[in-house]
Amino acid sequence: MRSTDPGRLAHAEALDGPTTPTDADPVLTIARLSKTVRRQRVFTAAACVAALTAGGGLAASTLIESPAQRAAESRPPKPAVLTAPVVRRVLTDTLTTRGIVGADRDFEITPAAGGNTGASSLVISRLYAKAG
Repeated sequence: MRSTDPGRLAHAEALDGPTTPTDADPVLTIARLSKTVRRQRVFTAAACVAALTAGGGLAASTLIESPAQRAAESRPPKPAVLTAPVVRRVLTDTLTTRGIVGADRDFEITPAAGGNTGASSLVISRLYAKAG
């Protein structure tokens, strides 16, 4: 029940503020807004923050380069003359495998004496390969 006593109305206004909000008071104007309008403002603010974040990310991506991108965009060094001392050596490569090795064919070779040398038998004077 509401009382129409002017003393009680003045006392209630002193505690709760004026009973009818004025357009000059912005706090009361915002309080009067409906839930839909407040939700729209929150959504708009969130959309603006998202747009600014996306724009900042796009701007940062143009400024930041990865080491691989920097290497791809750089030029190779100028050609130079490379020198090294000459070394004479036998190139070898050792390969160890397991298996059975055999010849497909066997040939029997008998040396014959040359026709114009006049020698009756062949003599081996020097071996160029190691025995075995």
